[in-house]
Amino acid sequence: MKKKILLFLLTGLLLTGCSEDPESKISNFASTIEKDTSSVNLHTLSQEDTKKQFKISNEEVSSYVVRSTYTDAELVEYGVFHLTDTANSKQVKNKIREHIKSVAKRMKNVDETYYEIAKNGVIEEKDRYIFFCIAENQENMKNSFISYFSEEQPTNNEQNIINQN
Repeated sequence: MKKKILLFLLTGLLLTGCSEDPESKISNFASTIEKDTSSVNLHTLSQEDTKKQFKISNEEVSSYVVRSTYTDAELVEYGVFHLTDTANSKQVKNKIREHIKSVAKRMKNVDETYYEIAKNGVIEEKDRYIFFCIAENQENMKNSFISYFSEEQPTNNEQNIINQN
């Protein structure tokens, strides 16, 4: 009987310890995509700037990251939003589309190449995560998002064990 109780408790601990919260998952994805795509000089928008630029609220998304750079050498902007409810999907995607249009409009006056990149920005959804990207290599970044959120990622504890072996 003690073994069954111990096994039950250990299973519960492992299941709760191995789950990854949306904020950590988004942060880990951001690190992965930047490493995979060699994006440099990206700056994270503050929560207030993100809410203002995208006109989003905490009722629509629970966590998010938006990173961008506008330089003479490169135009890269991407973000990942975790929906509080899948019912908010269409609304949040429309707000992202409006943001992409706004960036394209600004870029039209700056550089024709940047304008073409911006107007073709991508939006992808997987489970309760929405990804958008405005970049020259946006298809690669979109594929990284799909791949990352399609696979079960190791938690920090599991990653430490993998790294030790």
